[in-house]
Amino acid sequence: ASYRRGLDPSTVTGSARRECLVRYAAQLGLDPAALGPLALITWLLHARSEYRRFVADAGGPPDPGVLRRSLFVGLWQEELQYLGRL
Repeated sequence: ASYRRGLDPSTVTGSARRECLVRYAAQLGLDPAALGPLALITWLLHARSEYRRFVADAGGPPDPGVLRRSLFVGLWQEELQYLGRL
């Protein structure tokens, strides 16, 4: 829920986040529209590492319930839903 609010530019946090990301993109010469898709890739990379940890913890394939509670898949889903609303 807090990440969702941070994505919303109508909130204080979301407005500050958006301003920082626009400045960041400008310094890199990136189109700000590319930042959302880049965030999706970032969360997928973190989710892959998290999955490896789940496998190591379980000593094999993790329980589906553990996978459903993945932090990074949840963040990826929030980002994807936000991009779908734009």
